[in-house]
This record gives sequence, C-alpha cells and structure tokens, in this order.
Amino acid sequence: AGIAFLQSPFYGTALSDLLLNPPYELEKYLHPILPLLNISQETVYYVGETSRKDFMKQHQQAINEIVKKIPSYTFTGVAEANKSVFKPVMDIMEAGCIRAKTKCITEVFFNGPYDKSDGLIPFKSSFIPGMDYVIMKDVDHAEIILNVPFTDYKKEHMTTSWLKLLLTKIK
Repeated sequence: AGIAFLQSPFYGTALSDLLLNPPYELEKYLHPILPLLNISQETVYYVGETSRKDFMKQHQQAINEIVKKIPSYTFTGVAEANKSVFKPVMDIMEAGCIRAKTKCITEVFFNGPYDKSDGLIPFKSSFIPGMDYVIMKDVDHAEIILNVPFTDYKKEHMTTSWLKLLLTKIK
C-alpha cells in the first residue's frame, strides 16, 4: 500500500568511497568490523556515491513512476549536537576532517561538497525528488539502524508513528 524508506542512501555516501580508496587504507581496519555490523565489503561499495549515482541515473524513469504511483515517505536523521558514537564520522561528512569544536584535528580527507548527516548517510543523499520526507533532528544512524547506545526513545513507538504517517497518504 505504501513505502517508508529509513535513512536510505539513495545518492550514496562519500564516506564509503573514502573508506575504500587510498591513501588512507581504512579498508584494512574496516574489514574485520564489517561482519559484526552485518555489512559486507560489497555493501560498502554499493552505497558509495559513484555506484549509487550511476544506479539512480540508470533507473530514474522507473523511480519517477514509483513516486507518482505509490504513497511513500523517506525518513532521515541529522545529528549535530547530540551524543553519538558517530561524532567523528559526522565531522568527516560535514567538514571533511575530524574536529575539536570548530578546528580540524586530523588531515582533511576530502574536499566536499559537505553535508549534514546522521553519521553515515548525507542529508541530501537520502531524499528522492518529489517524495515526501521527514527530518529527524538529533537522531543518528546508530539509534535507528544499528541498535547501539544513546537511543532515548522506544523504537516501536517511532515505527508505529512512521506507519501512521504513511497511512495518511494512502487513499
């Protein structure tokens, strides 16, 4: 009857490309951790900006038809000032480096364009033109996707709210 997308990286994440590309060699540190998060190396590649932009371009007509025909929402988090295990990653996504207050304390990893994020998915990447959306302020990726600390709400209540909102669109 409808679709609710949750923190979907429709247009990818530069973080994925950063993790897989030299000179940082972050892949060797990431590889042992991925199975613990139930994520494969292929998934990291698939959510990269290059891979996702190609996919979206290739399927744009079908996506437009889905948006017209099927009631849908996309829900995305933007975590800025709240506690988060993803704080260093949010810095990278927004500033290209890890920061202490407003100054970079690491080298600059990439030169933008920068965006607010939930710690893994850029804000702008999680919307499809023409689709309704909800922005969840101060909610990070870990809280809604990965089940790690700092969750301060009942997930079943949030899920129920999302579905009720989606039902308002179904005729």
